[in-house]
Amino acid sequence: KLFSIIRFDNSVVLNSNNLNRGSLFQAMESVKSRLKEEEITEIKITNDLLKRDITSTELVEKMDWSIPEALERSLDPLFMLGIYGKETEGEFFLILKQKDYGIAFRDMLEWEDNIYSDFSRFISAADPASFSVDSKFKDIIFSNKDTRTLLNNAGKTLLIYTFLDKETILITQSEKTLS
Repeated sequence: KLFSIIRFDNSVVLNSNNLNRGSLFQAMESVKSRLKEEEITEIKITNDLLKRDITSTELVEKMDWSIPEALERSLDPLFMLGIYGKETEGEFFLILKQKDYGIAFRDMLEWEDNIYSDFSRFISAADPASFSVDSKFKDIIFSNKDTRTLLNNAGKTLLIYTFLDKETILITQSEKTLS
């Protein structure tokens, strides 16, 4: 398992050969429909031609995310993408390991300008009308963790990221998944 601190109940394997942001979204929606409350499903993405899991850099490229280059270079190859079962539906999470906290901290702040559009398809009930260009990330503490949280116009959390430790970044969509 990638991280011993993250227990998962199920694993779904996707082939990366024809994977893009849209097909990953469809696969995650399919998993959400079968998810039970408090259940965690790992989304494992493999490259069948190379017979190995894809790296975090390959995921960034496949998804065409606007991640700053220095942060992308500092990422450890291992990552965990998953869905956490909540009352009515599942919520995505992404755990990234990185090698340079200084670069990661600086570049996560820079990525804030684009991270919502990069992840908006994965966010449950992402309502474009609830997000405005004036929306900014705020420092908020959840579960004794300093987070950067993007709120919509009504004050509802759209996206959260935090450093679980100096090497681990968690990106998710709600306080419940964070805890």
